[in-house]
This record gives sequence, structure tokens and C-alpha cells, in this order.
Amino acid sequence: MEEAQHAAQVIDFSREASLEAAIVRIMKAKKTLGNAELINLTIDAVKKHFTPQPADIKARLESLMERDFVKRKEGNLRIWEYVA
Repeated sequence: MEEAQHAAQVIDFSREASLEAAIVRIMKAKKTLGNAELINLTIDAVKKHFTPQPADIKARLESLMERDFVKRKEGNLRIWEYVA
């Protein structure tokens, strides 16, 4: 049982890293994107490996925002901007 839990944790960590990498690549190329478009592009980027839920992408966006990779546009919280 512990082995299965460990494997699940490793998979979750790997998926989180994949999502963050995809988001950063997309945002670096596009600079500014709407929330829905960013979620769709992120799903397309990782769909060969797994299908993320929008909530997972939003969690990774919040993590990237805390680390100053992306930010929300002032005056329009539906727009993301690349920072780093």
C-alpha cells in the first residue's frame, strides 16, 4: 500500500512540473493570454501524457504567480502576463 501511495505522489509531482513547464513555455511565447485560452493551450500541450483538470492548471498558475513567473493584468483579472 505504501508503495502505491509513493508512486501516486511521484506521478502527481511529475504532472505538476509538466504543467508548470508547459505554462511557462506558452506564456514566454505569447506574453499575454486570456485565462480560457491559456487553459486550452496548456491542455493541448500535455494531452499526450495526461489530461489535466482546469483546477489543476489554475493551482499551477497560482504557484507560478507566487514565484513571479506570471501575473494577472491590472484591471482585468482574466488576462495573464508573462513576467520572468
